[in-house]
Amino acid sequence: MLTSTVTKAPLTAAMGAAIATLGILTAPAAQAAIISGQVSGTWNSYVEGGFFNISDAFTADYTYDSNSITTYDSSNANYSRYLYSVAPLLSLVFKSGAITDVFPLDIGSIEWYDVQANPDTGSSYALKQINITAEYYDALEGRFFSVASTGQNPDGSPFSSSFARVSQIDGSSIETLYFGEAYSGVSIADTTAVPTPALLPGLIGMGVAALRKRKGEALAEASEQA
Repeated sequence: MLTSTVTKAPLTAAMGAAIATLGILTAPAAQAAIISGQVSGTWNSYVEGGFFNISDAFTADYTYDSNSITTYDSSNANYSRYLYSVAPLLSLVFKSGAITDVFPLDIGSIEWYDVQANPDTGSSYALKQINITAEYYDALEGRFFSVASTGQNPDGSPFSSSFARVSQIDGSSIETLYFGEAYSGVSIADTTAVPTPALLPGLIGMGVAALRKRKGEALAEASEQA
């Protein structure tokens, strides 16, 4: 999961005075809670349905609310720390070839694993991975999307079972409408940039300009009185 830290630089006395001169009250800008991201890759194992082919690219754009993330932290003899976080998906839009599918979500989640080995017991089990699952079923159709990012083995080598799989099934005939599978080259990345307070630089610029103008007027008045 991508994380970002917003550092707020302290206002100088001049900047603070400038804003006070303008009579403007400022408050910290709230960071947006909705995070967007994208799964991407190329089908390299198997496809069915005729809507896309082997070697076609695919994407799945997703969103989730960062405020809804739940984290579980535990340990045992096999690992010194098992950090698991999960958040429900808000949306998922799958695209490949002739298909653009906005998934209605019955079940949808994004999961993060950070499992650290336990050297005290000689265990080398470790894993860093992101999983996304989206499912929808009713009497007329079923849709399924599942992906696991490239993870990391204890020696730092890529986790070999990264995959993506998507399918849509006709519920009345149990016919597969489309199916795709990939077992390498799958990536997952949050793409939302942390918003910055857009008004503050403008306000500071206006305040500094006002101070300069006031200083110029004061110097001109002093010169005339002299």
